[in-house]
Amino acid sequence: MSTQPQRVPISVERPWFAPDGTPLIAREAQLEVRSGRRWITEVRLLFEVSPETWHAVVEGQWFHLEPEAWGPVFAGDFDAGSDIRIEARLAPGHLHLFDASAGPKAHAAVLLQAADDNPVRQTESWYALFVTQESGPARTGFQTRWTGETGGRLKDIDPAN
Repeated sequence: MSTQPQRVPISVERPWFAPDGTPLIAREAQLEVRSGRRWITEVRLLFEVSPETWHAVVEGQWFHLEPEAWGPVFAGDFDAGSDIRIEARLAPGHLHLFDASAGPKAHAAVLLQAADDNPVRQTESWYALFVTQESGPARTGFQTRWTGETGGRLKDIDPAN
């Protein structure tokens, strides 16, 4: 039995870190946690980045956004004047860092209180699922191949290696 996802806005005063140590500052971040009776089944992070940061994400292939992971891309580029939203899923090997019996605020605290070298603060511990941008009344963008991958099929990245 799975519970409804619990989504909580989180402060983004502390950055996430790319493999080369580059800090990534996100905006409008939300943490979504899904759990079963005894364990966390999925943790997602939804956040927005500036167009400049998006270019760094693409060039660095952060959040496992290597070209072969991109799904069918929408026609055109993102608007250089608007933020880009990324929805990412935490690698399954790091789900144990969250307590299934805890509430949304405790889940957010895991992320906010984690040391900079903790896996939840590393971009490579997260897999981008959807990348979108507001375009009038709708959002345009693409989904990655990671939307169809679950559990053991996602690489369990150890950011220390």
